[in-house]
Amino acid sequence: MTEQSEQATAYAADERTNLGFTPQYSATTDSNSSAQTNNDGYFWRLAQSYGAMQPELCFQNIAIDPNLMAEIRKLKLAPNQEYFLHEVIRHNFPLIKEAFMDGTQKVEALIISRFKILAQMGSWNPPKSFIGMAIGIIESNPFPKVSKPYAYQELLAPDKYAAPHDAIDFVNKKLHEACPQFNLCCIAENLDTLVIIDVEKLAWRKLRAII
Repeated sequence: MTEQSEQATAYAADERTNLGFTPQYSATTDSNSSAQTNNDGYFWRLAQSYGAMQPELCFQNIAIDPNLMAEIRKLKLAPNQEYFLHEVIRHNFPLIKEAFMDGTQKVEALIISRFKILAQMGSWNPPKSFIGMAIGIIESNPFPKVSKPYAYQELLAPDKYAAPHDAIDFVNKKLHEACPQFNLCCIAENLDTLVIIDVEKLAWRKLRAII
């Protein structure tokens, strides 16, 4: 048995001893999975190094989408990281779809943040390059309230940490499936703000002027 398999077995045992935290799927990964991953255990080791192997309270009794979780498991993340990605997609994608597809005013970029963005307070004078750009802002916490944030933030900001792109590529793939007529991608440099843009209409370097 590999070191990761042993840890996964221990994690599953811990889940069973935590009241209110019912395992929704096996914590072990499928050794025969055909998924093309490049992280080589990077994110699992990250979770270990920050002590994020025990069940997070914020994931207790969450409703699991079995199809989505089956896809996430192929990334071979640590169990808490799998729950984290599941909840990021489940919580934010309805907001993203509404902003880009269903709303009366379509946007070209969407900022979901637990902070009040300057533009919301009427004190932001956009540069000329933003004139005509529709930027939506939603004041909401886009991420689960995890206790060990450093074990998760590299998942969606790989370039900042020289981390593998497996997780963010997966989220962007799901974005394309949800909104196929747009070329959407996301980034989160911390666990406070999630930014989604249509890369065919707005470059990252321009959006950084307000985030």
